[in-house]
Amino acid sequence: MDSPEFLSLLTQYDNNSFINHRADVVNQSDFAAILYSSGTSGSKKGVQLTHRNLIVVINATTGAEQYYNEQLVSLATRALAGVFGFTVMMRAVSHKETLVLLQTFELETILEAVDKYKANYMPVSPSEIVALLKSDSTNKYDLSSLMFLG
Repeated sequence: MDSPEFLSLLTQYDNNSFINHRADVVNQSDFAAILYSSGTSGSKKGVQLTHRNLIVVINATTGAEQYYNEQLVSLATRALAGVFGFTVMMRAVSHKETLVLLQTFELETILEAVDKYKANYMPVSPSEIVALLKSDSTNKYDLSSLMFLG
């Protein structure tokens, strides 16, 4: 990302390159991404996601921004290679949120990150919610910025 070629994409715009650009039609049923399963229940396989799949997931996680006037901060604690992580990233991009990435789900690290970055949204599993509720560590950090768990 530090290469001159990448930086030029951010700083230079050539209007002439778009003059003869063909406007392709993209339907909601068209494939948007192919993600590969980990193979935990058999062999690894490509999973085709349509634009409709992504639209539904992103819209299903919409809501907090209407109650919050500041920049939303999401905290990602899951592997980003799978569909869960991919949709977390797509949601953050589509809502223009700040996305804080953590390498692991260690409770103390997560609580510290919520406090430090003032995270508003955190996608978690039911077992992670139980761990949060049962932990005495939650009292050591300011978690008042956390608005919802998904």
